[in-house]
Amino acid sequence: MGWVLGQFAPQKAIARHRYIEFVHEGCLNPSSPWEQLRAQVVYGSEAFLDGLGSHLKGQSLAEEVPKVQRHAARPQLTELFTGAGREGKAQRDADIVKAHLEFGYTQKQIARHIGLHYSTVSKIVSANSE
Repeated sequence: MGWVLGQFAPQKAIARHRYIEFVHEGCLNPSSPWEQLRAQVVYGSEAFLDGLGSHLKGQSLAEEVPKVQRHAARPQLTELFTGAGREGKAQRDADIVKAHLEFGYTQKQIARHIGLHYSTVSKIVSANSE
């Protein structure tokens, strides 16, 4: 019996039956686990991602690692901009700079999320990151 079947049961007949059920259930589920990936490589619950973030904090990552993967544990834009606009422009601008410089979001991503033109976000980042 191979390794894969061995993950389902120690007896070959039971393992085969469970494997067939497993594949059948997967075929009935229209959603793909690939759709739930964060940063192209991380799959897990929010609690897992939070734990991963605290584990990776302060670690230096190779520059060869794509930017999106280096920021795997970054907060979502919805978390960074909770109440944006209600706290005033100064707070919004600080959140924009933080999202771009600290968490690696592109100016276009930030602009789309908060409803500004990306050139406005660019001006805010330039004016506040010196």
